Amino acid sequence: MAHDCARRSTSGKKVRLVALLLAGAGWVAACSSPGTATPISSTGQPPPTPGTGSTTPTPTDASTDSSVDAADAADGAPPCLGDRPAQTAETPCPPGACEASCQRVRPRYKGQVADAVAACLANERACNADTNVVLCVDRAFARACPTAEAKTLCAQLVPACDPNAGGVGSIIDLEGCESLFRGLSAAGRDELGTCIRAKITAGTCAREVGACADAIRR
Repeated sequence: MAHDCARRSTSGKKVRLVALLLAGAGWVAACSSPGTATPISSTGQPPPTPGTGSTTPTPTDASTDSSVDAADAADGAPPCLGDRPAQTAETPCPPGACEASCQRVRPRYKGQVADAVAACLANERACNADTNVVLCVDRAFARACPTAEAKTLCAQLVPACDPNAGGVGSIIDLEGCESLFRGLSAAGRDELGTCIRAKITAGTCAREVGACADAIRR
């Protein structure tokens, strides 16, 4: 498939796929050299203004999925992805090469997001965590419904992680952060939030937050 960035190289070094999520839209594939943190950024370019705030514990789920779905339907757009409706069966993980990866990542994601990941992986002929799995996860996250808890979390975490968030040289911004958190289940939000807070406490978040994004998507 053409999206396999692992076959390309920069300055003779093997590179890996990094999918940068676009809020409410599609996804943009980019590549970064090993050891370079994955940006938690909406486009890979700094937005005009970063947010402000401080770290606090992850709030409880207060999803706005249903209202966003209704707005999407009125506009004729494909519905965004959120929690799986009651009485709706989950899309099973595909048997074969991707089954273990699918079973590993799906508890971290909201029901419909996890179903989209499973359906995508069923069409993949290989199951490399850095390419096939990340691609399917990022495609699903790009369709995740905006939520209040994602905005609240990112308004707190992003400036605490990097006071220069969204500025030149920063690898995190509010929109990119929200694009990750909005697709996560409560367990996934706790996992990602804990990782980011640990790096804030260690004073390494601004340069190492990409490792948290990598972990939640593999």
